Amino acid sequence: MSNPVDEICYGKAFEYKDHFASMIVVINFDPYINYPAILEIAQNGDLIKYHFPTDTISFHYYSAWQKQNANEFDIAGTEYDTAKIGNFLFLKLDSELELKSKVTYKIPRNIGDISKLKKLPNGNFAFCGLIQNYDKINNNFKEQQGVFYLLDSLGNILWNVEYGDSINNEKFFDFIWDVENNFYILGQWTEPYIDADFQDLVVKIDKNGKIVWDKKYGTVKQLNGGEAIKIIDNNQIVIFSGYKDNILFSDYGKFNFTIIDSLGIVNLKKEYGVYGGEIYDCVEDNFGNYVCIGQTDEPDGKKYSGLILKFSPKGDTIWERRYPLYIGGIKYSHRFYGINNTSDSGFILTGSTATKFPQDVAPNAQAWVMKVDSLGYDHISQFPTDTHEPEVTQENNIISFFPNPTGGELFYRWKELAPIVRDRWVVYFYDLEGRLVFTHPMSINNNSIMLQSLSPGVYPYIIKDSKNAFITKGKVVVQNRH
Repeated sequence: MSNPVDEICYGKAFEYKDHFASMIVVINFDPYINYPAILEIAQNGDLIKYHFPTDTISFHYYSAWQKQNANEFDIAGTEYDTAKIGNFLFLKLDSELELKSKVTYKIPRNIGDISKLKKLPNGNFAFCGLIQNYDKINNNFKEQQGVFYLLDSLGNILWNVEYGDSINNEKFFDFIWDVENNFYILGQWTEPYIDADFQDLVVKIDKNGKIVWDKKYGTVKQLNGGEAIKIIDNNQIVIFSGYKDNILFSDYGKFNFTIIDSLGIVNLKKEYGVYGGEIYDCVEDNFGNYVCIGQTDEPDGKKYSGLILKFSPKGDTIWERRYPLYIGGIKYSHRFYGINNTSDSGFILTGSTATKFPQDVAPNAQAWVMKVDSLGYDHISQFPTDTHEPEVTQENNIISFFPNPTGGELFYRWKELAPIVRDRWVVYFYDLEGRLVFTHPMSINNNSIMLQSLSPGVYPYIIKDSKNAFITKGKVVVQNRH
């Protein structure tokens, strides 16, 4: 869904009651007039209601939030008053998305940004981000450092860490913890030069706020940017990142999947892709795989597409879905910032679409919320069907497969459609991890499909026409053959 004003959605969407709630940051292009709102969005993508938990006088920027329990939420962000004095914010919302409590912390510099907020197993909270000084006379930023705050359950500061120096730029994007309450904070280290190197940065901090070690990852002359981190066990940390080649500002690049141990030593590193891109957020699916979102550059270097990428626990890519977007015939850039699991094994994504300055005459941005199924396909914005996968026994009103379950040979029956339309259809079968395992062109002259090559199991299918437009979907069960 999108709205006809300039908006960027940096938050996440969560299932809320019987629909979704999503945070939208509204940008009015005045750097001190910014009114964020929380949107209630129905399962079909319709907007239900706007919520404004804070005032519309000060500048507010909500950049991190999480679901506290069934219907309560926590938000972290920044606030600037009319005198342009900045504070970090920690807000609690009740089950009606109304403000329950608010705690502010003075930003150690004149600008700050929060990337991630998380609740710890012991009930405490933590957030990470950056602080920096903005030179109003020369109109530039300097002295950027990463910050990490540990809070108690009420939002009181237990301790905080500032990381970095006055020469290079550091910022924190994400963090995770082990069973001993050590924190592993992922970010970026940057040289402040025209041909600057960007490297992934990981800082380990113990439970008392003491820095244990810090390490940089990435090759010289690459624009590395890691923004998501997960933990497999107490000694295995996964870093998701991407890079561009910094030689002559090339758009060539790859995505990185890196596993380090508790000492920061690299145990595994895999690369994937051709063009540069970034991964902003990841979740795990029901099989322990990682589903990540972000953006990838297109070959012309003028646009970027939204990306959904699925990794195995060992970094093998299972599938990828790219989402270039056209609105009114104009090709927009599209990126995703947040991803969450949904109760039907799918995912809800949040991000933004934008024309890209300076290539486009009238640049603008719109918030974007997308619901995809367990295979990463969007059936609301791109395809005319529902968001839930039907049960294997449920027939749709277009075509039916039988017998289902099948021992190997599967038949299909058309329903009131002209043969000229049917003959162009193709059915695609996937395994439960989303990998394409079998393709079959459908024909009015032969209504059977031989699935003997597939192992016993459940196989979701999607049917498309000759123009790759979605027709319908379902599931087929293949049984043992006797």
